Amino acid sequence: MCRKFIFLVSFVLVLCLFGNAWGLVWGQKDIGNPGIPGSASYDAGTGIWTISGSGHDIWGNGDGFYYVFRPLSGNGSLQVNLVSMDVTSYWAKVGPAVRETLESGSKHAMTAMTGTNGIQFVWRVNTDQGSDDFVRGGETWPKELRITRASDELISEFNYEWLPGLFMWTEIGRITIPMNTDVTIGMVVCATNNGALNTAVLDNVVLTAPPYEKPWDLSPADGATVSLTPTLSWLPGDSATSHDVLMGTDPAALSVVATKPLGDESYNPGPLEICTVYYWQIVEQPGDHAGPVLNFNTTGPTIAYNPSPPDGAEEVPLDVVLSWLPGCGAAQHDVYLGTEPAALALVATKPSGDESYNPGPLEICTVYYWRIDGVEADGTTVHTGDVWSFTTKCKVAVDIDIKPLSCPNPLNVKSKGVLPVAILGSEDLDVTTIDVTSIRLAGVAPIRSSYEDVAAPLSDKDNECECTTEGPDGYADLTLKFETQEIVNALGEVVDGEVLALTLTANLSDGTAIEGRDCIIVLSKGGE
Repeated sequence: MCRKFIFLVSFVLVLCLFGNAWGLVWGQKDIGNPGIPGSASYDAGTGIWTISGSGHDIWGNGDGFYYVFRPLSGNGSLQVNLVSMDVTSYWAKVGPAVRETLESGSKHAMTAMTGTNGIQFVWRVNTDQGSDDFVRGGETWPKELRITRASDELISEFNYEWLPGLFMWTEIGRITIPMNTDVTIGMVVCATNNGALNTAVLDNVVLTAPPYEKPWDLSPADGATVSLTPTLSWLPGDSATSHDVLMGTDPAALSVVATKPLGDESYNPGPLEICTVYYWQIVEQPGDHAGPVLNFNTTGPTIAYNPSPPDGAEEVPLDVVLSWLPGCGAAQHDVYLGTEPAALALVATKPSGDESYNPGPLEICTVYYWRIDGVEADGTTVHTGDVWSFTTKCKVAVDIDIKPLSCPNPLNVKSKGVLPVAILGSEDLDVTTIDVTSIRLAGVAPIRSSYEDVAAPLSDKDNECECTTEGPDGYADLTLKFETQEIVNALGEVVDGEVLALTLTANLSDGTAIEGRDCIIVLSKGGE
């Protein structure tokens, strides 16, 4: 809609008490991503505001400008005296405004002095829709401007000099705009030129409004996505002396996590869980003046991460269980596995909450590749994961028993005899397939070997120093004899009573490497 230049005068008798706005807490921020960041400062000694703002305009479907503002609940008005401004554009704007929200396309009404086109009454009736205006041409600064909210009516006025020294508030226009009960009221500065800053000087700022007791200008905004270490902030209610911070993951069961004194309107909850919705609320004290319950989402990867075994791991057990941490939003995970990274096969689908997969016994000394794809609840949105790899053990673990049927296993370093050791056969190991010539215990070859059933493998395989006196189990074992002094020499300097784990290595007849470990107790003073 075109701007219309009019000359409209009316006399308004306002019966209310005006309060000087000095000493109140004001918020300030850029609205609508102006080309140059704005700023504002206040001199308490003179009552002068200096406000700089860039921005494309306050017009059309969305605005860009710098805003110094207060919350307003219900009716109120703001008058300012514009001392000076920069003419960064014909339509550069400075003046008081009422806006429903801090969004660029908010409903609003404002009384603005323009760069060269006089005073403009601008409004937007519907959020994110077009703008309209009345313009009073021929006016320039210094000038007192006012915007008033009376129920759903927004009234634009300026202080007109009818006769020398005789000033009267004169209405430019009024418009009906239903808004929320709680809105914002403040001073706008717009360059109407994203490459420039309009610096305005204002004084005699008078706000007529009831006290606002709730917290306001809360950050992060409702529904925002934040880091795992966000800082919550707000501005205080007019009578607050402290602030209770409530927080939790259940909006119906928030708990007080901190109480902050006036002047410290921020709270850092510390590292939070990824991909989690948190709810928070500020309650001003005294009076239990509660702000709204807001929520935010913590950020996190959209694909599965933190694989186990780690990417590139080596010597992975053949019975490994794969596990991972889920990406945000995954309702299920598709597990892909194979030995060719470009040709992985879907081997399992696991529901959210079960982030593990047992692929069963794997091949020895083999590089495996795997990938986890996260699938959202709609069943069609898939977050394809990274391809990870691991290499299985190149040595098959076997059970050995030093000094079969002895527990513990003493090694007398002064003994001139032999040290018996058994490689224990089982359903999975036929000891006759072991190449006896390849056997080494602590690097020492055996002097004799035979096949007989002497002992059963340990049931607790997690403790390599556990021992047992269990006898034959029906499977043939490979029994070996080692020169004790050769073993002692291989161990080097030892301490009486020391517990040492000895490693036995060998190869199967097909070349597969095997390895087993068992412990001995050093007896350096003789005796068995």
